[in-house]
Amino acid sequence: MSAQESNDLRQLIDSAPERGEAALMDLSDPANERAYRALLRLNGLTPENRPHLYRTLAQVKASHLALRANGEALPALSPRNAAFIGADTPSDDYAVLNIGTNDWKTIDSTAFSTMFNGSHYSNTMVTVTNDQGEVIKTNHAEEWDGGRDMAVDSGLGENNTGGAIDALGVYYGEDNTGKPYGPVYAVMSGGYFPKQINNDKPVVTTTNDHIVVCLNRANPDPSAPTECDYGPTDPGHMPPNIKFPFKGSVQYFGNIDVDPATGKPAKGSYSVSLSLTGRTTGGNCKLVDIGESFMNDPNTKVNGNTITWDLEPADFGTVCWQNNEYYTLTLALMLNIERVPVWATITNAPNTKPTVSTLITKDLQLQYGCIVEGTPILMADGSLKAVEDVRRGDRLRGRDGGPVVVEWRTTGWDTRSVELTDSAGRNVRLTPLHPVATRGGMVQARELKVGDVIYGPDGESRLVEVSMQQVPQAFNVYNLGVLGGDGAFIAERDDAAFFAGSVLVGDAAVQGELARKRAAADRAGSPAQLRHRVPAAWHADFDNWVKEQAASVKP
Repeated sequence: MSAQESNDLRQLIDSAPERGEAALMDLSDPANERAYRALLRLNGLTPENRPHLYRTLAQVKASHLALRANGEALPALSPRNAAFIGADTPSDDYAVLNIGTNDWKTIDSTAFSTMFNGSHYSNTMVTVTNDQGEVIKTNHAEEWDGGRDMAVDSGLGENNTGGAIDALGVYYGEDNTGKPYGPVYAVMSGGYFPKQINNDKPVVTTTNDHIVVCLNRANPDPSAPTECDYGPTDPGHMPPNIKFPFKGSVQYFGNIDVDPATGKPAKGSYSVSLSLTGRTTGGNCKLVDIGESFMNDPNTKVNGNTITWDLEPADFGTVCWQNNEYYTLTLALMLNIERVPVWATITNAPNTKPTVSTLITKDLQLQYGCIVEGTPILMADGSLKAVEDVRRGDRLRGRDGGPVVVEWRTTGWDTRSVELTDSAGRNVRLTPLHPVATRGGMVQARELKVGDVIYGPDGESRLVEVSMQQVPQAFNVYNLGVLGGDGAFIAERDDAAFFAGSVLVGDAAVQGELARKRAAADRAGSPAQLRHRVPAAWHADFDNWVKEQAASVKP
């Protein structure tokens, strides 16, 4: 960077809102435009390889100049630490998640952005500078038909001065309506780190490799294993509020600055954001019903050098609810420690590295789906038993006619179901996300259509009717988890199945696995598929990006 560009970048960082808040970058200011173009160039993005990106930036600059000419200010963004105020959709969000270091010599940082329902094009950059204004490290990521859950790590850089650093996140793109957004920028500054960060809840309490929150169901057999780490959290409601416990603490090397009158940090002296991001939908949901902010909750307490919280439960409302969705859960907390700001982050955001200031937690999934009460289950001996009467240890007939053993079960509630009828007259009601075995593999019940081939005890049959139903009053539903007839884990997951209403369905574990695969498939795609989903105006930029990825060279 030239000396002019370095000064421009310093001015941009100094102009950022306090406490990590994000703001629109004013491109009517020549210094801001020069700084942003310099960052793009440092990351290999030029007018030659990203022509439409630069065309849209010119449009944004023109709109900013027009606003200034009319004496109008740029639109303000909603504060990250504002209380949730009954919005009917998740909000877009932009933040620097962390500054990671043990000694302020080796530095790492992560920038995060999320767009509700995604965007045609998303560009997230993170740049770390030292106390001399020199760039230590910069990195970026681009997504096409994505942008729902972007976390970009700067990579390790050497802070040769050993002084305080700034981490700058810059976010730009075009939303899925074709409207440019940004550039948005946010800064996290620091020179200190916490002593210890703890996350007590939510955590994995089962044999899962991730946290499972069951919104409408729970394990009725305390002695049996269960897939649910938490639940039911909102029984009988549809759509359910997303609720789960959130408990933890941060300890610092010095005492936390507090208002003597309240014993808590004074309003305006701290920053706290607790948010939930659906990875397939994008957009953040924030806590509801906790007062003005996280800090005002009665179970958030300060004792000398330690802050603790215990939200039972944390309630994120309904607007982010998606059945079997995986979520990014992030707490970003800044407190003044003896008048020095110190950041601490707890997150499960992808591509984020653990550091002394960042605690990484497990992936979190919400599950909601089962078999309707009264559905007959085919037992191994050929008899039938209603699903609500099936117990742990019962032997059911499996896919190949051999037995599978019930290892655990759940009970719950729902208001929506899919009724399936096949050519043999067999009938079953399932919740929309329950897996059904088809000729093409396990498929969610909501995706089935007339003519699809499913399986009964005697082999293949075709669906002759598929009916979606919703009722105002919740009804009872049940789910079963099975092992092989010898009590061993079933390695071929499509064989973790049994007959409900004489239709072969997957067990509860398969349901979660299927949802995860479906989410990954929804976000993936070949270059040709992605290009088809991107507006033609972006094709030159996209084609250059594909070439760069194929060459394994970052632009």
